[in-house]
Amino acid sequence: TYTENAPLTLYPHWVESCDSTKIGAVTIYTYATDGRKEAVMDGEYGSSENTDEVQFPNDVFTDPEGLEVSKITLNRKFTIGTMPTIMLPFTINVNNVHGGVFYRFKRVDIVNGERKVIIGKVKTSSIGANTPYMFMPEEEEMTFDGSVTLNTTTDPSETLSTEDGNWEFKGTYKYIKFNGSDNVFGFAGQARSGAKVGQFVQNGGNGADILSMRAYLENYESNSMLKSTRMMKRATFGLPTEIEVEIENEEGSTVATGKFT
Repeated sequence: TYTENAPLTLYPHWVESCDSTKIGAVTIYTYATDGRKEAVMDGEYGSSENTDEVQFPNDVFTDPEGLEVSKITLNRKFTIGTMPTIMLPFTINVNNVHGGVFYRFKRVDIVNGERKVIIGKVKTSSIGANTPYMFMPEEEEMTFDGSVTLNTTTDPSETLSTEDGNWEFKGTYKYIKFNGSDNVFGFAGQARSGAKVGQFVQNGGNGADILSMRAYLENYESNSMLKSTRMMKRATFGLPTEIEVEIENEEGSTVATGKFT
């Protein structure tokens, strides 16, 4: 406050300087005062730019232990009650992730001639790096407590494919354009490209795409050698445009049902 001819005390207002490095969907900020690092993940990476060949590289971290950041932020809005897919480039205790409940891919069954995708509770105490999950949002944002170590080279912590190898739940750190592949089921986390929110859509000839840090289902039955009668019978069903989803509890009983469309 300034009063004419009165003494005036000025106080500095400063903003800490930092350097930034963008690696695909992730930007690393290194602060000058103490050298700490923070990371911001762009949950919509690929939605407004041509990023077909850009990804979060596996060899970006020369340290075999990965790169530790004191804070991690995900810029992505979720629809409460609509289950999307997600994959993260770090391992974190499940109690340090807030905003919803994670589910793991278990298998694809054929029951009475119809396919069912079975998902269930995460078996480990941590959300694993490079492991695709289904996530039921209870809030619009996902937040994280504490520091994490970024590392894209570790193996997934959950099973991602069926025992017969016919189906795989695959995550990606890059933008992918599928260009009309009938064996791919991509998820729509928001209304775009003709897909409704909350649907797994058979790609077909629509040229569907998927953004970074998400997952999709892929079928390999048409590529199998069909060495057994069982596999041959499975292949004759053909791929549906809609797959029912069941959430199982620890006892194997169904507790909720939905659809991947």
